[in-house]
Amino acid sequence: MRGLTQNQKMPYSYPNRPQTHATPPTDLKRKITTAQSVWKEEFATYNGGSRYKSLFPNLNQQPWFHKLAPSTDPKPKSFFTTITRLRTGHSNTGHSKFLKGLIESSNCPHCPGTLETITHILLECPNYSAARIHLFHEIGAHIPHPFNVDTLASSPHTIVQTATFNLLMKIGIYI
Repeated sequence: MRGLTQNQKMPYSYPNRPQTHATPPTDLKRKITTAQSVWKEEFATYNGGSRYKSLFPNLNQQPWFHKLAPSTDPKPKSFFTTITRLRTGHSNTGHSKFLKGLIESSNCPHCPGTLETITHILLECPNYSAARIHLFHEIGAHIPHPFNVDTLASSPHTIVQTATFNLLMKIGIYI
């Protein structure tokens, strides 16, 4: 039996026209621009992430690590994890683990009665003062004084990010 049967539709194609489903570049650019506008508006009106928004008020089209040269100075995955955690305020410090119910005390193991926060580890704990002094000398010219963890986290300078990461690795803190 030849021809169409029951509910079949006759296939149709335009003569002399290539069949393609690719989106023309002009349409794609328009869609990307629209999506970026929607994303920026959602970012601005979303009520969460106030700390991050205060550190990074403008959305960049490139990730924070796009300026790193992987061929000349390759970084381990832990570098990107650590700096991202600093930037977002999420870490695996004693205080953070305590809030998640993973440990029984949020105190610093070296400073009884003091919360083990990233601020305490990087800027206050006397147990890490020698490593901290080295950090201050290394980043002093690249960051405004006085500085805090947010200043370190929001610094666009690779040397600040690398020195902060190296300090944490040297003292054995994996946030």
